[in-house]
Amino acid sequence: MPFGLTNAPVTFRCLMNEVFKEKLRKCVLLRIEYLGHVITAEGIAADLSKVVALHEWPKPINIEQFRGFLGLNGYYRKFVRGLWNYGQALTHLLKKDKFHWNEAANMAFPELKAAMRTTPF
Repeated sequence: MPFGLTNAPVTFRCLMNEVFKEKLRKCVLLRIEYLGHVITAEGIAADLSKVVALHEWPKPINIEQFRGFLGLNGYYRKFVRGLWNYGQALTHLLKKDKFHWNEAANMAFPELKAAMRTTPF
């Protein structure tokens, strides 16, 4: 948003509501991509490119890569039922000085990636 507006998303939405006042609820919504989501007439789904990126994510070698993976996974948690059940073996690696990839993590990591494939897109 220009000029660093404090409430930019709300301001933008209000402006769009004003500009398109005549067309609201009368036009067909084809497809909008917004913040990693795809919005269509059928509803909201995950962005396929993000799900593919999660599926192809390499095994993390440090805590920063691991946090990135879990962060993107967590962003889509509402699309996958019981997502964190798959990641419980991995969450202990987030503790300070506890990032030591072990056999449990080797088993849980691909399970978590596989669970993301059930995401609707």
